[in-house]
Amino acid sequence: MKSNLAGRLADAFLDSKLTPLLMAAALAVGAWTLVTMASEEEPQIIVPLADLYVPVPGATPQEIENRVLVPLENVLSGIEGVEYVYSHAQPGFALVTVRYEVGRDMEESLVGLYSTLMKNADRMAPGVSMPLVKTVTIDDVPFFSAILRAPDGDPAALRDLADELRVELMALPDVRDVSVAGGQPREVRVELSAERLATFGIDPGRVAQRLEEAGIRADAGSFTRDGEVVRVVAGPFLRDAIDVERVVLDVRDGQLVQVGDVARVVDGPAEVEAYTFHTDASGEWSPFVALSVAKRPGADATGVGRALEARLHELEGVLIPGDVSLQITRNYGETAREKVLTLQEHLLMAVLAVGIVVAFTMGWRSAVVVMMAVPVTFALTLFVYQIFGYTLNRVTLFALIFVTGIVIDDSIIVAENMERHFAMRDRPLRAAARAAVDEVGNPTILATLTVIAAVLPMLFVSGLMGPYMSPMPIGATVAMLFSLGVALIITPWLAFRLLGGAHGGEADEGEPYVLEKTRIYRLYRGLMQPLLDRPRRLWGALGVVVVLLVGAGSMFLTRTVRMKMLPFDDKNEIQVILDLPEGTPLESTLAVAQDVARAAATVPEVADVQLYAGTPAPFNFNGMIRHYYLRSGPTVADLQVNLVEKGDRDRRSHDVALALRPLLLDAAARHGVDVSLKVAEVPPGPPVLATLVAEIYGPTPEAREALATRVAERFEAHPSVVDIDVSTTAPQTELRYRVDPERAALAGVSKGQVVQALAMGVGGRVVTQLEAPEARTPVPVRVRLSADSRAGRDRLAGLHVGSAGGAMVPVTDVVSVEKARVPQVVDRKNGLEVVYVTAEVAGGAESPVYAILD
Repeated sequence: MKSNLAGRLADAFLDSKLTPLLMAAALAVGAWTLVTMASEEEPQIIVPLADLYVPVPGATPQEIENRVLVPLENVLSGIEGVEYVYSHAQPGFALVTVRYEVGRDMEESLVGLYSTLMKNADRMAPGVSMPLVKTVTIDDVPFFSAILRAPDGDPAALRDLADELRVELMALPDVRDVSVAGGQPREVRVELSAERLATFGIDPGRVAQRLEEAGIRADAGSFTRDGEVVRVVAGPFLRDAIDVERVVLDVRDGQLVQVGDVARVVDGPAEVEAYTFHTDASGEWSPFVALSVAKRPGADATGVGRALEARLHELEGVLIPGDVSLQITRNYGETAREKVLTLQEHLLMAVLAVGIVVAFTMGWRSAVVVMMAVPVTFALTLFVYQIFGYTLNRVTLFALIFVTGIVIDDSIIVAENMERHFAMRDRPLRAAARAAVDEVGNPTILATLTVIAAVLPMLFVSGLMGPYMSPMPIGATVAMLFSLGVALIITPWLAFRLLGGAHGGEADEGEPYVLEKTRIYRLYRGLMQPLLDRPRRLWGALGVVVVLLVGAGSMFLTRTVRMKMLPFDDKNEIQVILDLPEGTPLESTLAVAQDVARAAATVPEVADVQLYAGTPAPFNFNGMIRHYYLRSGPTVADLQVNLVEKGDRDRRSHDVALALRPLLLDAAARHGVDVSLKVAEVPPGPPVLATLVAEIYGPTPEAREALATRVAERFEAHPSVVDIDVSTTAPQTELRYRVDPERAALAGVSKGQVVQALAMGVGGRVVTQLEAPEARTPVPVRVRLSADSRAGRDRLAGLHVGSAGGAMVPVTDVVSVEKARVPQVVDRKNGLEVVYVTAEVAGGAESPVYAILD
């Protein structure tokens, strides 16, 4: 009998001493890979994108659009590989996001971006600085966070402690960055008094100039004297608040006018611009400071996370006082490790289940032969994953679980056929083994290639889903190829030794195996022979199969069975995003957020809640694309809802999120303001702007806003669509101080003086910093009007500027003040103005596809 490729391959390794060595080597490589392969929560998808920050002080969104956005878009859209250019303009600031085609090299993309910006620097509008380019990758997402809190703690003291801990944690291997959120950093506040400035005839600009000069220092050089080199350092150093108070501003009638004469100097925490509070089911509130850690690319999240935990616990009682409690609020390294252990458990269960079934049907020897195929195949697959640069994350683990049931088929087919040929006893064992593999070799190869052809197209999916899901087709393809090799090399070797000995191996010994006498053959023949004898029955049976197939497919359309791409993961955290109307004070935002946090803490599965008002919470995989790390200001708040451990709760995190939403909406609605509340879960797939996004284009802003309102109303009418938001902003009042050129000229003041005085008085300005070598962070010196002097239009009327003749001129004498609305923000995509309407889809069985169809 002429053998084919499968039979010849099996025969070559049937008696080879290389076969057990290959099997042992594969298992050893797999064990080594499992120990050394980095594990983390999220896959290492490469999305080449960059944010360009362009401050344009005083400009309206329409000015920014015409002067900054349009020229930048023309330049950036011409870069090879750029797929999308998103831009956003708000008063005084522009944000442009450049996104390249998925799969492009990150470094090459950034080099091209930088070179293009430098080449077109002359196209920037006068007075507009070059953009600040920042990138955010998956490795910038904090995988570890901890909070320091004390019931009666001082936020400033907690901030100082967090800065000390940041230095300690940065010294650990594979730690990329440590950021601190919460508390008030130390600064020297020079709180100007408008009345005292006017009394002494001091301009706010002069105060800033003198302080800036007082902070100048330089290495003046060195000289040699008496055989020694003496270093010379020049500069009147500012060591503390007293030095700042003593800075001389002017001399009047032989008397020094110092900073302390016109301002109150305070060395302490900065003015409150954000709040961070912790609460739980007890309802008690305590301030906290958060430490967020990002790891280096490719580092093992589990190992780094354990090192961070160990170091923090070592510092308890040493650097961390006894009245300050330390709480780990996020450790994706441990959750990734749990998933790896779960995979190992599931694989073991799958192997045992297959072994038990095969043992009952074919005997324990066949079970051993088949069970060896899974660990060998997976060992080699993991090794290939590591070569390709993949880590053990939820997608690669899902891919391995997906192929568990597929990789064992080839070995079962080969082992079962060898068992049958050995039982026939019609030829020597070696010939029987070769004939058995020959008989099923080509069909097994074809079946393997068919499975590969079915899963491989997933590798060419466009967008973010392509690289996100790439471990699935790659893993399935590699695993199927290895399983085929195992079935044709290792399985025959094992079967020849375990199964051949059980049947004696001689053709004349025992009763020969007859296929027609077996029970399964008689059962199968009894079912199929009547269909083959009568064509009408055959076509009728095929018709029934077609009807069943169509009926099964129609279940997706009738929604008897819901269709969804990926299931939600069971996380230990849920993020709640709160946006209040523009113009809402920070304290009002805090009050709303506290009521929402209290409602969240009443859910049994919620362990505690961290509240961030005015500052962003440590962002996650979802917030990377949604730019949650840019959320700041008095109208925003984030809630980090931490759940109890999975083993201590009955509901999954997605079910908890569904239960939370109505409670939180009711709590927010009690304040009577239009609160935009979103329960932001980590998505089951790659992060997106929102589950549902409607892009509204049109000729005028009014037309776009009107249609966006209609789309939002349609979204609200759907029972499964929640967390609806529109990218336009609510109306907000602003005061516009316009300098009258004639009056300013007659008074002897310039427009720049007035603008600088108002900007410094209301917004403040950092003019220098203390010489504080013991401080972990710079201690800025900020000049600003006192809170009383800047709280209102009438208070600002007391601000004076110096004229060319030396007289002090009230600002109100040279400006006209008008009340107006803050201009609407401008969003653009690929050169067109757009309004976004975003929403999420709620419900465990609901899918975005049905909401879109509806």
